Amino acid sequence: REGFSAVAEEDTVVLCGDISWGMSLEEAEPDFAFLNALPGQKWLLKGNHDYWWTTASKMNRFFAEHGFDCAAPGAGFLRRTLRPSPRRCSSGS
Repeated sequence: REGFSAVAEEDTVVLCGDISWGMSLEEAEPDFAFLNALPGQKWLLKGNHDYWWTTASKMNRFFAEHGFDCAAPGAGFLRRTLRPSPRRCSSGS
C-alpha cells in the first residue's frame, strides 16, 4: 500500500496478477476497493493465483454492482488479457 503513495492521476498502474488472497470476487472486494481508489489508470492482468477471476462477464457484473467504475479510461479498472505469442523452437545454430 505504501508503494502506491507515489501514484498520480496522470500515471498508469499495471497490476501483473496475484493481487488478492481472495478466492472469490466477494473475498477480493476489499482489494478491488483499494485499487479503485488509487488515482490514475489501472490495468489489471490475471495471475495464476487469481482464483476469483472466473469470466470477464462475471467480473464486469460484480464491478458494476459494487460501484467500481470500469467504463471511463483513467477511472477504475481497465481489464486486458494478454496472450503470449506462440514460440517456435528451432534446432541447430
